[in-house]
Amino acid sequence: MIYRDIMALDLEATHYKACRTQGWSLAKTDSIEFGYLAFLQDVRNNLGSNDIAPSVETDRFWHHHILDTEKCMRDCQMLFGFYLHHFPYSGVFGGDDAEAQRLRFAASQQRLRLILSVVTPQQETSSEPSSS
Repeated sequence: MIYRDIMALDLEATHYKACRTQGWSLAKTDSIEFGYLAFLQDVRNNLGSNDIAPSVETDRFWHHHILDTEKCMRDCQMLFGFYLHHFPYSGVFGGDDAEAQRLRFAASQQRLRLILSVVTPQQETSSEPSSS
């Protein structure tokens, strides 16, 4: 379940920019935005955990949100009480780090399935973990 305050985030400008710059269709961008909201719920459910890894497309959407610095900071403050920093180096420091990232991603996907009850193919936008 995604809480109402997360579902109520106004991500229209982020959605528009992601759709335009990524070349995604509106339907695909809608699906990725929904995955991003589920990711934010996972972050909230697991505050302080280092066991969270978004999909590549969720991460790309997050990048667009981050670039609107004032809005992202306000949203994070409202949702978490602090700014949600992005660590873009997970999984890039060799085989062991890549494996740790793969495990983080698998754990995240399992939790997302619980958050959403059932993840449909349209919601599961990528089976690859993000390394940025």
